[in-house]
Amino acid sequence: MNRIKFIEKKLNEAPSIFKKNITNKMILDEYNKNINRLNNIDIEKVLKFDFAKQSILEQEKQEKKTFVNSKKFNSLIIGIEIHKFAPELNKLALKGEKQINTPQCTNFEQIKEYLINNISIVKLKGLTIK
Repeated sequence: MNRIKFIEKKLNEAPSIFKKNITNKMILDEYNKNINRLNNIDIEKVLKFDFAKQSILEQEKQEKKTFVNSKKFNSLIIGIEIHKFAPELNKLALKGEKQINTPQCTNFEQIKEYLINNISIVKLKGLTIK
C-alpha cells in the first residue's frame, strides 16, 4: 500500500475536534514535502505510528492558535507581569484579577506561543468565563 494513502486513511479515522479536514490536509502536505524521508522509514514503524493521535493533537493546536488570536481572548489581556531577575515568575494579567503563568515570556508573541504549546484548550477557554 502507498504510504501516503495509508497515512491519509489513518488520519481520516481520527475524530473531528476542530477543522479536521484542514488539519489533515496540512499534515499530508508535510508528509508529501518529505516523501523521500518518509519512504526511508521502516514500514513497520509507519504501520505502528498513531496518525489519528497526530491528527487530534494538531487539531487541538490549531484550535488553541485560533483562540489565543481571537478578539475575545485579546480583550481580556491587561498586560504582562515581568520579573527581571526571576523570569520564571512572569505572568499574563487578565481582566477579573486572573493570571496565567508564562515563565520566561517577555512579549505577547512569546506568550501566545507558550499558551499554544503548554496550556490546554479547556483551561484557556475557562479564562473567558466570568
